[in-house]
Amino acid sequence: MPLHRNITPFNQRLRLRVMQLTCIALIPLFIGTYPIWVEGSVVREVLKLAGLMLLLGCVFGRLWSILYAGGNKNIVLVTSGPYSITRNPLYLFSVLGAAAIGLLFGSLILATILGVATCAILYRTAQREAEFLQSKFGSMYDEYARRVPFFLPNFSLYVDSGIARFHPKALGATFRDSIFFMSVIPLVELTEYLRSQNLMPDTYPIF
Repeated sequence: MPLHRNITPFNQRLRLRVMQLTCIALIPLFIGTYPIWVEGSVVREVLKLAGLMLLLGCVFGRLWSILYAGGNKNIVLVTSGPYSITRNPLYLFSVLGAAAIGLLFGSLILATILGVATCAILYRTAQREAEFLQSKFGSMYDEYARRVPFFLPNFSLYVDSGIARFHPKALGATFRDSIFFMSVIPLVELTEYLRSQNLMPDTYPIF
């Protein structure tokens, strides 16, 4: 039987907004530095390619996750699809997207800073959600938590229900969040163009 404690769902979108504002606040750091690897070098292109792949993985991963959770998050216990390999796929993909931003700018340090900061912001949210789900679903959630990792995925656990409930409002909100991540690509290209035209000063190099 579920334990009916006075725990309410945490506002995860608030934490997502904090994460986005944190990334925006760090934009001066992006444009005020330049990677030690010159544009066109193998290392720089590999980092940018890795960043692009992670960014696409973030966008499609979040959309994939919301197809399963939809408007049922915190209403029913979703345990199939991406939720069968990690209890927090939406947050996991958001961390990958944040790290991708640093890689697109050609910096391992920025990728690490953004990835760790985003993980720290969203980790507490995930803990609060876990407390709520345990209070609502009791032993059903306990069994799920014993089987499925909290954050890092275990792909060998993957199971699919065969049915994904389409929820237009939730999918639309996730798609709008994805635009935030994708907007980094033109920002990177603009920064590189301005730098190539000597219209943007290089303050100091960064790995």
